[in-house]
Amino acid sequence: PDGLRGTQRQTGPWHYVDIPLNASGYKITRDCPQGNCSVARLPFFVHALADRKNAPRVRLRALIWVVHLMGDIHQPLHNEDDHDRGGNDVKLAYFGDPTNLHRVWDSGIIQHALGVRANRDYTIDFTATRAAAMKLDQSITSADRARWTPAHPLGGISAEAVRWAEQEHLLARKVAYGDLPSARERRDDGSWSATYQRKAWPVVRTQLQTAGIRLAAVLNAALSDKPEIRRGTQNQSALTATPASTPGTGS
Repeated sequence: PDGLRGTQRQTGPWHYVDIPLNASGYKITRDCPQGNCSVARLPFFVHALADRKNAPRVRLRALIWVVHLMGDIHQPLHNEDDHDRGGNDVKLAYFGDPTNLHRVWDSGIIQHALGVRANRDYTIDFTATRAAAMKLDQSITSADRARWTPAHPLGGISAEAVRWAEQEHLLARKVAYGDLPSARERRDDGSWSATYQRKAWPVVRTQLQTAGIRLAAVLNAALSDKPEIRRGTQNQSALTATPASTPGTGS
């Protein structure tokens, strides 16, 4: 989906929701006009994927978007607006590499923690990425899975999308911006990147794991032939038994 922005410009706003950084939460009339934001598009594609009447190509497209948007909505800087294009205009050098705050949260923090890197054409080393994902998955406890798995991943997906976006919005304010030194402090303190990494990585790690659990639950519900799973009334263990998937990296 990131590669579509050049030819399908209307899809650009689908990747994020501009909740003002200092707002208390999501407001649909302010933050998602005409339904052009991740909070609206994720439920749209979840239901398109679940609809057996849709053509296979339509459901395949929906699947691609569901996986991608689940990653986007769990990236804090995809859920805030501080008049800086989601941190893209906050220029900085992270561990000496010229970049911006949005890219740091998209990939920089992950690269320095796990050693995996996405190329400019969005290709990745699948072997290294899978190994990193498995380590993240293995550290998820049964209590984590129960806490992160949505109770109604299909019928309640619209409410869940709002809740997830608001959770990430709070992390953006408290951690992504709250722990970021000023431009002057970043210039004067050569070790600021390491300090920021230590604070940010636990947050990013948890969001990767949470997104994987929630994605598994949504896909289980959308693709299941069992009515009780599609309604979200199944035994909780039916969803939490699915290993976490690697969410798409937002941008």
